[in-house]
Amino acid sequence: MKSQVSPELLQQLKRAGLLGMLPDVRSLRMRRYLAQPKQLLRDGWRLSDDCSTDQDAPRRYVLGHPEQLGQQLVLDRRASVVILRTVFRSRAQEIAFDFSSGEVLSNRVA
Repeated sequence: MKSQVSPELLQQLKRAGLLGMLPDVRSLRMRRYLAQPKQLLRDGWRLSDDCSTDQDAPRRYVLGHPEQLGQQLVLDRRASVVILRTVFRSRAQEIAFDFSSGEVLSNRVA
């Protein structure tokens, strides 16, 4: 399964000025974010307002406005899964990635 975000969605994010976007869940930058999630915050991402304060709970980071234009990254260390959701208006793509095995679990475009 492909690990890349759709080129059309990436182009729209670039036009909107979201240069900190993640184009691929297997990228070196994603590996860096998995090793040190604070790097997400340094690269313009922010912790979601609805994120739990529980240490074991999945962390949700957002870039832009994830309901309209942007990306959302859910990092679940307990399940070893990352979900990257990219949205532009009514079009969305969601990629689930198992970072312990390096396999893409799903890649859905709606």
